Amino acid sequence: MNNQEIKEGTKEPQEELKQEDTKQEDTKPDGLENLEEKLEEPIEKAKDKLEEEKEESQEKLVEIPESKKTKSKNIYDELVSRVDATKEQAEAVYNKYLTLNRELEDKSSALVKQENSILNTTIANSLELLKELQVQSLEDENATINEIKIDNKEQLLNIKYPSKGRFGGFIFGTLAAIVGVAGAYIYGSKLANIPLTTNSVLARANWDNIALKYADLINVKGNVIAGYATITIASLALGAIVYKIFTFLQINKNKKYVNKLEEDLNEYVAKIKNKNDSIQKLIEHIDNIKLVMQKYDIILQEQNAKLKRILFIEQPQSVDDLQSASRLEVDKTVLILDELLKLMNTPVSEDITIRPESQEQLKEANALINEVIKKLYI
Repeated sequence: MNNQEIKEGTKEPQEELKQEDTKQEDTKPDGLENLEEKLEEPIEKAKDKLEEEKEESQEKLVEIPESKKTKSKNIYDELVSRVDATKEQAEAVYNKYLTLNRELEDKSSALVKQENSILNTTIANSLELLKELQVQSLEDENATINEIKIDNKEQLLNIKYPSKGRFGGFIFGTLAAIVGVAGAYIYGSKLANIPLTTNSVLARANWDNIALKYADLINVKGNVIAGYATITIASLALGAIVYKIFTFLQINKNKKYVNKLEEDLNEYVAKIKNKNDSIQKLIEHIDNIKLVMQKYDIILQEQNAKLKRILFIEQPQSVDDLQSASRLEVDKTVLILDELLKLMNTPVSEDITIRPESQEQLKEANALINEVIKKLYI
């Protein structure tokens, strides 16, 4: 065996070893592959979760409502907001007052119509029938219709919005700037030895000389423009100061006005609420009177029918000629009629305050008619 064959023989095993090494590098154990797959899953889930949280946080940032963002308001806007709130409260309580007032007027008119209707029908018939029986013991044959009048109606609280004071500040600021220019001319004329006459004020050369003096004061010698600029800036500064002072004083004035307005509102609301309560009670009182009067109207109509029957059947010359049962019916009619007339003749209220005598008379009238109705079913 020669050297060349030995080399070739040794070469083949070496190549086979290299091929086996490369195969081993390409192929991995099954356990390792499974481990990588298991690790990839939670990593991907974590990435997805982070992306979702990022998107949600961005959405939350975008969806912040505008109303929750704090906005700085200046003093004037705050005062206007307080005036708006005051106006809203005043209008709310006043609108309720107007509603109750209209309801009271309607109820009062309805009560008067009801009284007129009963007077012209049921009571008129009762009086005519009793006169035929020569009954003269009525309390008061002429009932007085007492209309409910509401005097001194309330007005809406007068509310004005505060002024910013800018227009007045501008006017006074402008005047101050003009005064500043005039003062600058007077002082400059003294520095330049220029007499204060009308002709000297109108001369452009004099203004230039004064401007040069002001330029010298600011160490810019010989510069007319700098002198004019100094006069202008000083005058405008004076005007701005006056403007700021005026608007500042106006703001303080506005604060006092709004504070006073809120105090007036508290008194106004308390007064209107008291009136609303009184009107509400008066409305309920009128409703109770109407209800009791309806009861009297119905019962009195029944009594009128009984009196007609008595007159037709018994043909009496007077109440003394009646049988005892009929006489009791006449007395009952007189009692009911008298109580109804008393109720009608009693004034209901003074302005919007219920009169105590009206409350007492309503109580008595209601007790009587309820007792009459109760005996009908015994």
